[in-house]
Amino acid sequence: MKKTATKTTCLIVLALALLVSALSPALGEDTAVASGITLTEVYRSGVFSSALWLGDRDRLQVRTSTSPAKAGVITPDGEPVFILDSAPRYFDYEGYGYFTVGEEDGLNKTGLMNSSGALVIPCEYFKILLEVSDSYAYGFAVFAETTEEEDYDWDAYLGGDKVHCNLVYVDVYDLTAGTKLGTLSREEINQVRGYPDGFLVEDRVGALRWYDRELNFVKPAEKERFDDYLHPFQTVDSGFETAIARADAMDTVGETMSGYSYEGIVSEKYYKIRSNATGCFGLMDAEGNVLVPCEFSDSRNWACDGEYAIVASKEGLDTMYGIYHVGKGLAVPCIYDAVRLCPNGHVACHGYALVRQDQSLKYVNMSGEVTCVVDVSTGDRLTEMGTCIVRVDLDGNSHIIAADGMVTATDFEISTYTSSSFNPCGRLLMAENADGLLGIIDCYGNTVYDFTIKSGYDCVFSPSHEYVYVTTKEASGGNVYAVYQINE
Repeated sequence: MKKTATKTTCLIVLALALLVSALSPALGEDTAVASGITLTEVYRSGVFSSALWLGDRDRLQVRTSTSPAKAGVITPDGEPVFILDSAPRYFDYEGYGYFTVGEEDGLNKTGLMNSSGALVIPCEYFKILLEVSDSYAYGFAVFAETTEEEDYDWDAYLGGDKVHCNLVYVDVYDLTAGTKLGTLSREEINQVRGYPDGFLVEDRVGALRWYDRELNFVKPAEKERFDDYLHPFQTVDSGFETAIARADAMDTVGETMSGYSYEGIVSEKYYKIRSNATGCFGLMDAEGNVLVPCEFSDSRNWACDGEYAIVASKEGLDTMYGIYHVGKGLAVPCIYDAVRLCPNGHVACHGYALVRQDQSLKYVNMSGEVTCVVDVSTGDRLTEMGTCIVRVDLDGNSHIIAADGMVTATDFEISTYTSSSFNPCGRLLMAENADGLLGIIDCYGNTVYDFTIKSGYDCVFSPSHEYVYVTTKEASGGNVYAVYQINE
């Protein structure tokens, strides 16, 4: 079932905020607007009992409904990445391309599989903890035993019974090489953290020690507390000085990088730097490339997605925010009270960013132009969805406010669940019709997928938002999974 919607253009009158505060559909003539978004089916199968996207990549983890059941990973168009002839009893994605697997119940029956389906840690452990970066991948495999003592490490369930268990030892694996590096006994380990060239280990009495990559003791740690040592990427002498040396070798900034100091981490991947000469702040990556020059006078609440960065400068006592286009220059001036991140963590999506200024939310394009203004003081319920805002007024009427200023009145109930798995940054939205069925609409209210979906969990977008799968039921009760490519 399809419904039509009234579409109007949002008046942008910055000096007369009262004229745009309500963003009423009556402000302009009805206009038919099409986003141009379509869906193309690339794969369909009725042999899976379950399918779900891996959390950090466009791959589907599947389990078949055949007997015996198989399990594995496929691409969006159905090409196998790997298929296991026999589905493990449990097969859980842990991120970074690794899966914990187990063939049977029991205390030490868990192993680790990589993205090719190869077992890199045997199924001989209670639990496996991962630490993965661009330069290393470690697995800390915990072997445990049950205990009757009141002081214990974990609860576990064996045969449906709850038992207590303690750590006995931890085997440390290099996941890239698929080799065991060594073992730490119970007395030797309370906490551990991996670094490119070794490990920081806290023992059971709180003493800190440095070990090399083969788990040979190197020296006692200088600091007293484990948390006094930052994650490897945040450690000045571990990563920042290496990046400084690379920058000096490249001579990319016209002066030696020794004139800069480390000021913190941004978006878990970038170094915030400060010019010792001017006191202003910029951004550098781990390779020593200066992404944002030291031209900004405030260092709070920065973020970077690799293409755009949120930057800040002082205006009197206030901090004002803008957006820097990496490698090109300031895209949005530092005149806003805040810059909102999109649901996928990006600074800008589809050429727009959402900012706040006084009592208004505004969309700006990457030329710095304001394309839409929404008054936040009206009492209407506003949900930020990325490149659109869903507004429900005090009378219960719903509107979709697109980043380009188009406002669409709709009778559909719009899902305002902001998880990126169900909301690809506002370009597409889940909506419910009067019959309680779900469909996919674009940010202008056009139906992109008909209203035949029974549950929000039957329609899930891939991590890149380039695909979506829809689950339907066969007459026999089985699941049919159809994967669609999103064309824009």
